[in-house]
This record gives sequence, structure tokens and C-alpha cells, in this order.
Amino acid sequence: MRISIFILLNIIISSAIVNCATYVNFTPHPKCDTDKQESGIGYSWETNTCIHLYDGSYYVSIDPNDKNSVNMLFFNNPNSNCGHGETNVSRSYEVGNCYQVAWYYDPAFYNVVNYAVMSIVEDPGYVNPEGYRYTLYQMDDTDCQGNPLFSYYYTNGITFKNTLQTFTYDCEQGIPYEYVCTENVSCINTTTEFQCQKSNDGKNLYSTTC
Repeated sequence: MRISIFILLNIIISSAIVNCATYVNFTPHPKCDTDKQESGIGYSWETNTCIHLYDGSYYVSIDPNDKNSVNMLFFNNPNSNCGHGETNVSRSYEVGNCYQVAWYYDPAFYNVVNYAVMSIVEDPGYVNPEGYRYTLYQMDDTDCQGNPLFSYYYTNGITFKNTLQTFTYDCEQGIPYEYVCTENVSCINTTTEFQCQKSNDGKNLYSTTC
């Protein structure tokens, strides 16, 4: 009986540790009109963590003097330690304000204009399925079930364009699909789902889901 209680307590404590994280979210709204349905590209950053992406490193933190203000530091070096002595570009964001942001998306898309409202979320837990979601994890999170470092998503049903193509993203029965239509060519429908793959730089794991 004591062993069962001990195991149960360990499970509860482990779950609390996994979920104990704070995120800065950017929720997309067309032209900052929050009365309209969410549409665009959304982002989520774990705070107080040096996040390495292909174009550089990011460090997002909540202002200790203003809990509604967030500071984002960008370091041009993807191998940065995000130290304050390193050269960086900084920007501040306020909770509830809307910003034109488009950090990451497929470079095949042209003329992407994206607006999103910033919020701070404790222990986000369940997230709604979207048309496409890229989620980055620590390398030692081998099953990609821990706290994400970073994620971005395309809202369900959204379409992007370039000169000759359109790209539409839909989540169908829990599986993300990309519909690519090229001028004068029939459309192609493929799944974009990948589970717990090594990132191109070999520093992290990632999944692409709904």
C-alpha cells in the first residue's frame, strides 16, 4: 500500500514539474481585429530559456518590474548562450497589445503580413488543434512530451500564396495536411505530420502536428 502511494505521489510530482512553465504567446488576429476569428500564424515562447533556432538565438523574459511587459532578446549567433554581455537586439511587448509579427513560416510563402496579440500563459496544458503546428523540444526530451521550448502554428484552413502556388493547411481527424495547388497543375495533398525528429542543427527535437 505504501509503495502504491509513493508511486502515485511520484506521478503527481512529475506531472507538476512537466507543466510548470510560463509562456509568452502571440495569438493571430487579422489586422488586430480581436472580434474576428483567429487567423494567421501564432507563436509560443518558453520564458527564461535560451532558444536556438536556425537564424539565431532568442531569450524571452517577463520584466521583473512590470508583470505585463515582456522583453525579447535576439542574438544573431545560433550557438549563443544568450548572455547579456553578447551583442543582441531587444524588443519589448505588452500584454493585450497587438503587433505585426512573422518570425517563422515557410519561405515559399510571399507577402506574409501577420498580426498577433501578446499574452502570458502559465502552464498552458491542452492546445487547440490547428492546420499546422511546429513544436521544438529539448534534445533530452526523447518522447517529446515535456515542456516545449517554442512553437508556431498556422490556423486551421488558412491559405498562403506565392506567384504560382497556393498552400492550404487543414487538420483532419487529428492529422495535419498541406494542400499545394500549382497553376496549370493538379493539386497535391500530403500529410505534414512528423513525430519527435532531430532538428537540422542537431540541437533539439521537433514535432509537426495539428
